[in-house]
Amino acid sequence: MSLREILSNYNANQLNHLVGTKWGIRFKGKGDYIQFFIEKLSMDSYIRGVLRRLSADEIELLRFMVIKGEAVREDVLKKMHDSRWSFEGAMTALMSYFLVYSCDNKYFVPEELIDPLKKALNIEEKNFRIIPEISRYLVRGNLAYDILSILWFGATNGIELTQRDEPLKYSAEKIMQMMNSSDEFKEAKFRTCIRFLLNSGALCRSGNRLVIDLDSTEKLLAGSDIEVMNRVVSECDAIAVLSNGSYTFKQIKGADEFLQVLLLKLEKNRWYEVEPTVESIRRDSIKEGRTARWISSSEMEAYILFLSWLGILAFGESVDGRKAFRVEERKSKIEKKFIVINPNFEITLFLDKADIFEAFNVMCCGNVERIDIITMVQLDREILASAHIDNPIAYLKKISMKPVPNNVEIYMKEWLTSKKIAVVKKATVIFFDKKSYLDEITIKYPDLIERLSPKVAIIDEKLIEKLKKEGYLIKEA
Repeated sequence: MSLREILSNYNANQLNHLVGTKWGIRFKGKGDYIQFFIEKLSMDSYIRGVLRRLSADEIELLRFMVIKGEAVREDVLKKMHDSRWSFEGAMTALMSYFLVYSCDNKYFVPEELIDPLKKALNIEEKNFRIIPEISRYLVRGNLAYDILSILWFGATNGIELTQRDEPLKYSAEKIMQMMNSSDEFKEAKFRTCIRFLLNSGALCRSGNRLVIDLDSTEKLLAGSDIEVMNRVVSECDAIAVLSNGSYTFKQIKGADEFLQVLLLKLEKNRWYEVEPTVESIRRDSIKEGRTARWISSSEMEAYILFLSWLGILAFGESVDGRKAFRVEERKSKIEKKFIVINPNFEITLFLDKADIFEAFNVMCCGNVERIDIITMVQLDREILASAHIDNPIAYLKKISMKPVPNNVEIYMKEWLTSKKIAVVKKATVIFFDKKSYLDEITIKYPDLIERLSPKVAIIDEKLIEKLKKEGYLIKEA
């Protein structure tokens, strides 16, 4: 609907009140009031003056309606706000400046104001803008490696906490030194990883320290680095949002769809300028009714940065300072052998060829200075003896691309036999009614059971399903 049609429903006295109260001007006829009103509201200086007074939420609501270009139902607009009060407050502000009008529970921006507002809000019919090259990478990493840094430190040292339940500065700095990231983002990534690992259960509190839960860690890290990153995205459906100086997870409806749009619509290995690409995706999402329309432009830009942390995208800057990103080629092939043990007791770990949990097992055999695609692990007597792996020497032999040097194997055997080791593990204990039942199961599944007495044993949880198939009624005590 046009502004002229709206104003034609007012009489001269009402228009005189509107114009006179706002600008202190009087005209003789109704037509003069309408013409002045249209010209005044369309003026760039008036619109920019109003935008300076509006809050970020009010501008976002106005931007949505301008892009939509047609009347929008009240219930649709309310989805953009956390509460009814915030919606009504924002809409009252927009209507008080005559930028938005309502009719039959719908709100709209008059036709005459669409183009001036597009200009003032910098809304153009932008398409994905390609940048030939960048001058430097701002982010090109893999959050899987940063997660490994924290879990390795938690497994070998434990992460000490302050009285405020935050990681001790010493622990945080040691971990951040290992992380494969520019200094600009290290603390933000560290805080984000800690929060995610706590949510996933891979880290848990023990006294005044954070330690790892091995079962949750194995579930989180199983597979290639790409699979781990997909798990992070799917489990969080979140955007990294700047809050109090650090990026944290924020649940945002439509984040997964936005990722799919990026992966489907953009060509790999091409650099796209962030701002026009984001605006183009948001414009199309609003017009086509996708759930990604609920993500603001600033949140989309933050999500691009977050996806760069994951290694799904790379984030850079052109010579003239424009921010750009590209979809990375994501190739990963897990191989059974992915380490080389050197005579100087260093293990060369090829992370791009490893199951990430298997890589974590290797790291838990020694000291690690920094984690990257090729990571060096210095075998350590104390760490090796306390590793969670049942038979470290046999394990390392199995995954080594070359034979283990004799001197290294001899020393590792001496390290392990000279230590008195007691292993504490979570166990599933099973009780049988008759000794003969346990005899039968022990013979059938010797690798999944360890007998403690004639009727009692410790079992691997995999055995439970097998017992059900054997006809046993499983009762939990």
